[in-house]
Amino acid sequence: MRVVILAVLLVSACSRNHAGDPKLREQAVLEVKRFAYEAYPAWARAHPEKACPTKVDELIEYATPSTRDDPWGNPYYMLCGTKLPPSARGIAIYSFGADGEDDT
Repeated sequence: MRVVILAVLLVSACSRNHAGDPKLREQAVLEVKRFAYEAYPAWARAHPEKACPTKVDELIEYATPSTRDDPWGNPYYMLCGTKLPPSARGIAIYSFGADGEDDT
């Protein structure tokens, strides 16, 4: 059985001067949840021989709406398999948020 992990890395980008539109943040959170809780399980059922998609694009056909980019026009990112922290299982989908920068 696969356990789905959800990672949303938006708070830091919204906590400084890059606050952006809160509705866009809500939209991103919803899209990340759809990838993690809908698209990934559907992908996993269709690919029982694989533990992880190789990239977010493989989840697009199972996502509703099917978008690769977050509401700010930046790509969503994915961690899976050996890229996850040691105790985590499943998948992590995240966005860098309004400023599009990592760790801000």
